[in-house]
Amino acid sequence: YQLAADQGHTNAQFKMGIMYQFEYGVIQNYGLAAKWYRLASDQKSAAAQNYLGYLYQHGKGVPQNLRKAIQLYNLSAEQDYTLANYNLGIMYENGYGSSRNYKKAFKYYQRAAESGFAAAQNEIGLMLLLGLGEVQNFEKSAYWFKLAANKDHVMAQSNLGYMYHFGYGVLLDYQKSLKWYRLASETGNGIAQYHLSSMYMNGQGVEADAMYAYMWASLAAHNGNKNGRILRDYIAKRMPRNELQAAQELSQSCLLKKYKKCWL
Repeated sequence: YQLAADQGHTNAQFKMGIMYQFEYGVIQNYGLAAKWYRLASDQKSAAAQNYLGYLYQHGKGVPQNLRKAIQLYNLSAEQDYTLANYNLGIMYENGYGSSRNYKKAFKYYQRAAESGFAAAQNEIGLMLLLGLGEVQNFEKSAYWFKLAANKDHVMAQSNLGYMYHFGYGVLLDYQKSLKWYRLASETGNGIAQYHLSSMYMNGQGVEADAMYAYMWASLAAHNGNKNGRILRDYIAKRMPRNELQAAQELSQSCLLKKYKKCWL
């Protein structure tokens, strides 16, 4: 790509930026990535504008400048570049480089979601679930979670499990809840593992089983979930010593199997 980039070819310049940012065949160099993205951006490359915005957002190869990041994301989004729409959603939702604005965040997430971007579909689902930037709507929330979950988006799988677990926007269905929690749990998602633990503890969709409840709570805690740690300790205090030891061994076994096929 170097020769074509030196001759001013926009796509080649963008590809040079990608190579330096992600260390494809060259030593990683964010400064050079920014250089090539900037050249392509000047030629109105939407992709380059988005990736240069990312470098400014995170201060990689350039001084961190959140306002500049928003400007570049906007230029890219004006050309309907999906990832730029998603990134603008992040900026406005969190108040990065601008005051927090849930309505704008929802607007940009929705644009990306309608392009089929799973992460944006999950974010739209969350905003509709919580009533942020749009009127709370559980049915629409579940709809977006389903779209993202079917694209293997882990948090959407966990969120969809939650919707079926408590009957938000869908008919309460423990079996479907278990299905989605398990898929997310297999990736090490602590939130899904915590909810899976509660289902084993309460006998929801499965026979109540303290050992498996402990195992999933323990794994959730291992993956940084505070509620998992609290639930693990709660269960442990109520288990006979021999059962607790067996449950701890079960947890270790599942960890070694990288969470695959760890249920009854």
